[in-house]
Amino acid sequence: MKKNTFPIFLCLAFLVCATLGCGPRELPFTDNSKDSVAFASSMKGLVLNTTENIKTIKEPADALRGIVVALSELDVCPTGEHLKTYQEIHTLAKALMIDCEKGKPAGFDGRIKEITEVANKLPGDPKIEKEASKD
Repeated sequence: MKKNTFPIFLCLAFLVCATLGCGPRELPFTDNSKDSVAFASSMKGLVLNTTENIKTIKEPADALRGIVVALSELDVCPTGEHLKTYQEIHTLAKALMIDCEKGKPAGFDGRIKEITEVANKLPGDPKIEKEASKD
């Protein structure tokens, strides 16, 4: 009876390899293009990283432009229940960007704090990366 177990073992091994595959498996594609929570977390990260690092750069208008551009076409983004928050951030960032064209205006820190407070209404806990001073 032991002579017949080897072909059975071979068949089982073949079935396992065929079922699981022999090479590395790829992760399944996840379409986040309609995920309002993922979009909110991403935008929160962008805004908080920008507002944290804007304090150390000479050209704050350029940094704010990134936020303004990212939030300029909300009609094609999965905004979900956070549309008003994005619009508020866009309005504040755009106004400050315009005022920063010639350098940091009076009240700059307070306006950055206001943008940060609005962004903190969004879901997510992004990692804030501090950049070295670019002066």
